[in-house]
Amino acid sequence: MLSIDWNVMSRQRILFTLLTIFVGLLLSSSAVMWLIQGLFPALTQREWHCFSVLFGSVAGTIAAYWGVHRYERLNRLLESEVEVRRQAEEKAEEAWHYAQGLIDSSIDFIISVDTQRRIVEFNKPAQKAFGYLPEEIIGKHVEHLYADPQECQTIQNMLQQDGSYRGEVLNRRKNGETFPSFLSASFLTDKEGRVTGYMGISRDISKRKKLELELLKAATIDRLTGVYNRHKFEELIAAEIERSRRYNNPLSLMMFDLDHFKKVNDTYGHQIGDEVLREVATLIQGHIRANDLFCRWGGEEFMLLAPETRIEAARDLA
Repeated sequence: MLSIDWNVMSRQRILFTLLTIFVGLLLSSSAVMWLIQGLFPALTQREWHCFSVLFGSVAGTIAAYWGVHRYERLNRLLESEVEVRRQAEEKAEEAWHYAQGLIDSSIDFIISVDTQRRIVEFNKPAQKAFGYLPEEIIGKHVEHLYADPQECQTIQNMLQQDGSYRGEVLNRRKNGETFPSFLSASFLTDKEGRVTGYMGISRDISKRKKLELELLKAATIDRLTGVYNRHKFEELIAAEIERSRRYNNPLSLMMFDLDHFKKVNDTYGHQIGDEVLREVATLIQGHIRANDLFCRWGGEEFMLLAPETRIEAARDLA
């Protein structure tokens, strides 16, 4: 915002005007008095005194008139300049409020920092997401907003290297909760091209990450039993067979189903049948190793892949 001390400027100009009047009056009086002494050398002291008083009155009147005229002209000029500056300040303030409104109306977090990475701008969506009021976070180091301060330094290094950064980051709220966001950051420069700070625009992607996890789970996990589904198991078994061949390690594959399971469904209903499948899956998971791969192959059929297991050990496990 513009700020000018008009009182100081007015006093300076008025003092300069009065000094100009005084100097001009002094010089002109001396010159006129010197000229009169040259023209009328025979004047008596009394005549000379009367003449000096008369001349002083006339000169003072002229100087006062000129001074008032000069002051009024200067005052009008100052009033005109003040009005121009006032209008400029009003326009600048309107532009600032308009820009601030655009920033606050964004659905994204807009955060700017100076070259020391101290927060300068923190818009309303950022306040809502992180839980900080402006007075609580403005001036603080931006690493307060990251779950891992080292990630903040990594982004800084990439900005200095590439001039921009785009990627996912893990943020921390005021209450300690963490959440993922997608950040786009770049330099801020002045009109000479000097770096004055950094601007970051980010968006909370918690819902997107949760949906991705749910989709991944749906693509790999059997919804009823919570073990691997057939599609994922086929991927895993291909990789384990390749590893077994490469390192010449034993590998055992077991398949089993539930006898007379159709009678369970027909007699007690599919809800009870589903409960039986869940209990079987839980029971098997409690008796296998962490590196064993267990899946529901389909219906009441299950498969178990036991890496680095010979047929004798697999028979005992079965």
